[in-house]
Amino acid sequence: MKKLLMVFLLVGIVVFSGCTNQGGIKGSGSGDGVKISSFIVDPPEVEGGETVYLLMDIQNVGGAIAQNIRAELIGLPSGWGGVGNPAGNPGTLYPPEKGIQGEIATIQWTLTSPPSRTDIDYPVEGQITYDYSTKSETLVRLVSRDWLMKLPYDQREAERKKQGVVSGGLQLGPIHATVKPASTSGDSLILDIQNVGNGYPKDNRITIQFDGITCNNLNSGSTIELIRGKNRQYRCNPTQTSTEQWQNVRVDVTLTYTYITKASTNIRVLGTPTG
Repeated sequence: MKKLLMVFLLVGIVVFSGCTNQGGIKGSGSGDGVKISSFIVDPPEVEGGETVYLLMDIQNVGGAIAQNIRAELIGLPSGWGGVGNPAGNPGTLYPPEKGIQGEIATIQWTLTSPPSRTDIDYPVEGQITYDYSTKSETLVRLVSRDWLMKLPYDQREAERKKQGVVSGGLQLGPIHATVKPASTSGDSLILDIQNVGNGYPKDNRITIQFDGITCNNLNSGSTIELIRGKNRQYRCNPTQTSTEQWQNVRVDVTLTYTYITKASTNIRVLGTPTG
């Protein structure tokens, strides 16, 4: 019955505004949420039993509040002291606002190196885990296929050029969502969820809520699993139908996830000769 009514053709790519490690600008926005801007060892070389400091600078450069921030060190073997006791973990960081940069924090580990008879390099990773929620509101212009095909050629082409995104901002964060026409049918859409950051969502899982579209095998409020932590696609259709010549349809999407980003460095422990 729906196909006997008005069928709408969506042309162009629909971009949803979104919300780790040092990822840069990717696609239509930033691939960063909480960014690790530096991860350094002070001093870079120590002898066994001495104190060494690991300093990690982080900043929220995305579009949402980062919550439940957790910092940990990965890779150091037993014998190191202070590995699980970082200082300065903020817990929450607020994103940039107009004229104000995103909040910054410095996390510090005070370690004690193990004794060594030879020089040993210890690779170590600093890991940040945080909760993020990205909300987007996109206005899309849809047009009746039947009405379009009845227009003179020059008017038809002019109307084609008006189709697609009416308004919608950049995506700011490590997980992006886009909607684009399916290649096989003008009345169906593809919802594409992409991990564009240098980290990955915890367990590759994201909770998605949406309004303005219906999707096959996907309900609003579902938790989805990205394929190899990279992406996932679903076939969808606009929920709004009308007998108008054209109309603007609003599509809202919220992505909620826990994201993990890492940086690495190296600690050199100098050997202490024994008699």
